Amino acid sequence: MATKVIMPSLGLTMTEGTIVRWLVGEGEPVAKGQPLFEVTTDKATIEVEAQTTGILGKILVAAGITVPVTAVIAYITEPGEVVAIASGQEKAPASAKPEVVPALEQIHREPGQRIFISPRAKKAAREKGIEYSPIQGTGPNGRIVERDVLAYAALATAVRISPLAQKVALASGIEVGGICGSGTHGKVMKKDVEQALAPPVPVVAVKPIARTIPFSGIRKIIAQRMAASSQTAPHVTLNTEVDMTETISLRKQLLPEIEKITGHKLSYNDIIIKVVSRALSEHPLMNATLQENAIHLQEDINIGVAVDAENGLVVPVLKRAQSKSLAEICIESKKLVDKARAGKLLPDEMSEGTFTISNLGMFEIDTFTPIINQPESGILGIGRMVAKPVAVDGQVVVRTMMSLSLSFDHRVIDGAPAARFLKRIKELLEKPLLLLT
Repeated sequence: MATKVIMPSLGLTMTEGTIVRWLVGEGEPVAKGQPLFEVTTDKATIEVEAQTTGILGKILVAAGITVPVTAVIAYITEPGEVVAIASGQEKAPASAKPEVVPALEQIHREPGQRIFISPRAKKAAREKGIEYSPIQGTGPNGRIVERDVLAYAALATAVRISPLAQKVALASGIEVGGICGSGTHGKVMKKDVEQALAPPVPVVAVKPIARTIPFSGIRKIIAQRMAASSQTAPHVTLNTEVDMTETISLRKQLLPEIEKITGHKLSYNDIIIKVVSRALSEHPLMNATLQENAIHLQEDINIGVAVDAENGLVVPVLKRAQSKSLAEICIESKKLVDKARAGKLLPDEMSEGTFTISNLGMFEIDTFTPIINQPESGILGIGRMVAKPVAVDGQVVVRTMMSLSLSFDHRVIDGAPAARFLKRIKELLEKPLLLLT
């Protein structure tokens, strides 16, 4: 019997996923545990393995389409078994009884032509707010039944199209799958369909284009999230410089011991995570999130670390950082960063963050304005460490200095509390032995 392939739930916060590409083609054999397709969530691109052995009989959701979790996206069949989309096309050996997939094709009916539809199907269409006249029925004599309406509604949801836009698309006979939506989360609106129908405007090329990069997948998701954060939260950024002399000395002393315990070298990022978690515990408003007109003070300090992975920016989250030692932070951060760069992070490993750190010091950047990772209220930007002359006790000496840039959500935090938080981070980095108090 045919086995359903569904969009899996890859984390507690995942509600939908986008098919990036199918790794097995229709009609090709597939083994249980073999990578079957790639899916992009709002956080990462992940390979999904086949749950059974057989033939990939039918792909219902093409690459580039977004569907909710648990939606059926394909069927794996036994050899010789066929699962058809349209009614009457189902063929299978007598011993096999594949499940018939409701029709998703649109058909044209003449004005006034009688439509045969069951009461349950009509009720479902009314509740879903969709026009049922173009639906191909799979019931007796082509009658539209409830499963046809639900399948048709699921397709409309998968391609994210408004009812009005869907009506215009059906009337014109245009495929909506290739239309880039301007609505929320890429939803196709009426104006998008009308624009697709309009004749192309001649463009005079000034210079030939060397190549194009598709604006899709994780790149598009990053763009949407950053734009939403910038437009939603009033960002304010504070900058300061830190004398890293004592932190450098402490790291040199701890390096052999931490490496003996963990097998990894203690990084400056590890120490900064420890310092930031201590400062957050003393300034809980910086560890808050704004949700549903209420400021939620989070009990746990979950620090996200921005990582420049091959397929884009990802932010793995180190959970309960306030309860971890430097050795534990070193082990966990190394594991998360390695998984991030290998594209193996799970959604749960990138969720529930309460504060983020972004370090661009390795690129010789001094200061920058980091964008808050919603719904968090703050993000700390780390610049490079550089030796420069500074005044200490009335004398000009050379010290290794590092810049800090704190962006915070002014809806949640005022300037003075944010400044005190940044000052505490500076104090702990300049006198790291205070972490023992």
